[in-house]
Amino acid sequence: MIPLRAHAGRRVSVLSLGGAGLTAARALHAGGAEVTVWDSGEARRCEAEALGLTVEDLTTRDWSDLSALVVGDAGLLEEDPAPRLIDMARALDAPLITAEHLLCENYAASGACFTAGLGRQALAALHFSAHLLRETGQPVIGPEPPQLFRDPNPAAVLMAQCERAPTATPKAACLLDGAGVATDLRNLSQAVTGPLVLSADDPAVRRLSVSGIKRASLVSGRSALARGVFVAAGRLFDALDGRAQRVADLADAPGCAQGHPLALAAGYALARGLGLSFDDARDGVASYRGCPGHGAPLGQIGPLVLADWSKASDARSLVDALKRGQPSVWLAGPSVDPKLPALLEASGAAPSAVILTGDRRRARRKLARLCPVHVERDVTGAMALAVHAALRAGPGAAIIFAPGGPCEPGLGDDLAQAMNSLMARATQGDAA
Repeated sequence: MIPLRAHAGRRVSVLSLGGAGLTAARALHAGGAEVTVWDSGEARRCEAEALGLTVEDLTTRDWSDLSALVVGDAGLLEEDPAPRLIDMARALDAPLITAEHLLCENYAASGACFTAGLGRQALAALHFSAHLLRETGQPVIGPEPPQLFRDPNPAAVLMAQCERAPTATPKAACLLDGAGVATDLRNLSQAVTGPLVLSADDPAVRRLSVSGIKRASLVSGRSALARGVFVAAGRLFDALDGRAQRVADLADAPGCAQGHPLALAAGYALARGLGLSFDDARDGVASYRGCPGHGAPLGQIGPLVLADWSKASDARSLVDALKRGQPSVWLAGPSVDPKLPALLEASGAAPSAVILTGDRRRARRKLARLCPVHVERDVTGAMALAVHAALRAGPGAAIIFAPGGPCEPGLGDDLAQAMNSLMARATQGDAA
């Protein structure tokens, strides 16, 4: 148990004692906070009492000394069976926080420098943010994201960019993997005057030492946040002002429907931090076409979308591409890494079918344990097989082009051309 000391000596109430709520209550108690807890379920209240926590109905006493009210996803999304306490907290301006915020606050209180970390989704986040800003006519100055993120140490590259233009006031957020770049991030936080974005989903990033927390926005691709930007149930929410407002259903924008939720949340938070209004940001989401190589649509036949995940050449990125919460057909490159099938099985990201554009027998045998596998070296034939498999997979299925290993140059363009050709034939009535 890691003690959370940010609220030591002050009163904190934890509403809802699910796994995260109970863990937060115990960590706050260990950190010296005066913790009271409540849950509508009697069994959970009894479990909390057995652990030495004080159970208290918040409606029975004064809230004036309340330092924070810890709530869960259901309450923030107005799906809680008893939302009255959430409404009371907002009416009394009681600070609402989540377990993710508590953990980030704990690291922030420990010291020095803070900036954002999104790991391999950084490029897609910058691309989305730039789109939102350009849609409203705002200038986007600086190197294009593909140039910036080819370097193994993007923080150092951005620092060098700032040093080359000392008269300009840099406005940027550094969206990075947290490992091994703490010194550069510390320097970068002093050079950049704009917003900083922190992923509440990334434990490595949360461990970065923190300063300038007032300029930071929390983002999540899988959990509701009391303050920040998050994606939940296929919807993008803006809670930067403390109340979750729905921005958009991601299914309404092709680029968002296939993009990574964490990258979308981060890009939106970055644009808002750079001055974009809620209304302008919301309007810009619908026209987003996606980041090349990170989920952008390459073509479409009726409800079927060929999504470009050509950057998913390594194991971790491939799991991101295929773990979409919807049926998918994986259209792989000619040389798939034989280690990938075991990783997919462990992650639960197994597709409905795999179409291989090359015959690497070892990988084919292992993939066949997860789902049907077809080999078709001809690009047009591979696309026809993928469309057939996606139609069989059910409503909402997508075709995901993710090489999964070394890939022939231009294969994505060839697949897009093949899909567009099939679309033209279907339109003319030559294909079902």
